[in-house]
Amino acid sequence: DGISGYYPAQGLYALGFNNGSEPGIRLSSLANPNITWETLTQTDLAVEFAMFKNRLHGSVEVYNKKTTDMLFDVPLPISVGIPSSAKNIGSMYNRGLEINLGGDVIRAGQFKWNMDINAAFLKNKITKMPVETPTIINGTKQLSVGHGLYDFWLRQWAGVDPADGMSIYQVNPLSPGVAADQRTINGTTYTINPNNAKFDYSGSAIPKVEGSVTNTFNYGPVTLSIQTNYKIGGKIYDSSYAGLMSYSNYGGSLHADALKSWQAPGDTSPIPRLDVNRSTFNNAASTRWLIDGSYVSIRSATLAYDLPKRLIKKAGLSNVRVFGTGENLLMVSKRKGMDPTESFNGTVSDAYSPTRTVSLGINATF
Repeated sequence: DGISGYYPAQGLYALGFNNGSEPGIRLSSLANPNITWETLTQTDLAVEFAMFKNRLHGSVEVYNKKTTDMLFDVPLPISVGIPSSAKNIGSMYNRGLEINLGGDVIRAGQFKWNMDINAAFLKNKITKMPVETPTIINGTKQLSVGHGLYDFWLRQWAGVDPADGMSIYQVNPLSPGVAADQRTINGTTYTINPNNAKFDYSGSAIPKVEGSVTNTFNYGPVTLSIQTNYKIGGKIYDSSYAGLMSYSNYGGSLHADALKSWQAPGDTSPIPRLDVNRSTFNNAASTRWLIDGSYVSIRSATLAYDLPKRLIKKAGLSNVRVFGTGENLLMVSKRKGMDPTESFNGTVSDAYSPTRTVSLGINATF
């Protein structure tokens, strides 16, 4: 995740930088012959169990993964002409707990209800950075000791000024800017200029817990199985939504939320005014585009029917199952159209959501 190229040990050149009709190339990345593989040390401890004649079974596993010599793109001075170079710096750990439980909830005659549940918990933290580069800005993240690899580092958006409909941000005390860009609301001073806004850590893309629940119901020859996936907590930076709320996108589509924008002095709206000349100020990258990544989805469902043995025996078959299966049937998340499973790092962009499919089939055993 920390480097952008596949050949960090080699110096690369880019083509296409022509001078009129004369072909030209330029250096696009610096070679680092001292680069090495990252080192991973992992410790696992697991317990498996079964009880009540295997009616309840499961496992519990804890792990600790320590990574050293981490590879990151380290920023370089502007005078170099290349923005960054890959180096081995830093250490971090991933510690987690995984729980799996399964068993029969109900056994009553021909009816049987089986449930399988799993839950995963993860904690990530950077434990070492070089003295000469204690922090690295990496898109919507800032890497530093004591914080996670997936902790967001963003401007602190504070809402919309009801007086003029401008987005307001918490002020960076080291760069407050000019008085014309400042607003005082209820005794607190804000800025409308994102260049003078305060940056801060703003939550993590890592959820509190995620997993799945599979319910299987049997009644005689009929079987219904439903797999539900879930995630609780974790932040997502919805860059797709941010793009649809940018009023400088001439000729492009806007999100329907643009209709809820500020209209007149005194309006209270979470959507700033429609002003193409102020779109950069109003829609800058900030916590405004962070959203809760929690979701629940029906990942798959299968309904099957086993034909009676007396009917298929005459055809020389031992078993025939007729079934219908649906995948990606339902997704419930904070924002319609957003796929919270698209990226583990918490940044989603313009990508198609998983396709909803329904299929029918027959399995025959001779």
